[in-house]
Amino acid sequence: MRLTVRAAEGSGIFLLAGILFIGMAGCGAAYSPPPAANTVDMDAARWNILYGAGMPSHPAATQTGWQFDMPASPGSVHYVEVPFQATEDLTGRTLTITFRVVSNEPMYNANVETGESGPPSFHLFLEHLNDDFTNQYYRWWCSSGGYNLGTQDNQTITISCPLTYTSWSSVYGVVDQSHFTETLNNLGWVGVTFGGRGGWGHGVNLLGGSAQFQVLNARISSSN
Repeated sequence: MRLTVRAAEGSGIFLLAGILFIGMAGCGAAYSPPPAANTVDMDAARWNILYGAGMPSHPAATQTGWQFDMPASPGSVHYVEVPFQATEDLTGRTLTITFRVVSNEPMYNANVETGESGPPSFHLFLEHLNDDFTNQYYRWWCSSGGYNLGTQDNQTITISCPLTYTSWSSVYGVVDQSHFTETLNNLGWVGVTFGGRGGWGHGVNLLGGSAQFQVLNARISSSN
């Protein structure tokens, strides 16, 4: 059920449906304005791999973008994001990512946090500037902009999500025009998060095999 989704992803303590969640401490990497406004920076060194275990701080640069190896259990990957600066109205534009998952007999696992379940996936993600994980309307996930790991591995895939409020939901699965627009107007980060059915940022790892996540392009544009 998506209402219980992301309660444990912020810092602090949340009580939902009688269950106590203790979230991750801290609020991620320090924000540093990108060199170009209104552009998703593809410099691997500016992308941050956050809240996981057994992962580097940044992906590795490639000729076409960047990449990282999916971690074996007990390691995990959760948030992967880059600073973004908007000086224009982003409403109605589209966030797009082109990627490959190069794998060999992978056994993806979303049961990284207790009670989580599959399918292991990643989703497109937006985060408000100066988010400290206490405001439920400062992080947004695209409902349709996701990929279930293993379903189309070893292919080049493009997924997109319009920056319209009906396509995005917040920490507790709320769809809200005013709060989403406020985040777009004060956007600080874009990226992807990995998780399962219970939490799209609660982490994924491998129980066997191998997989490498490769991003070839990411952009916000007026069209796909």
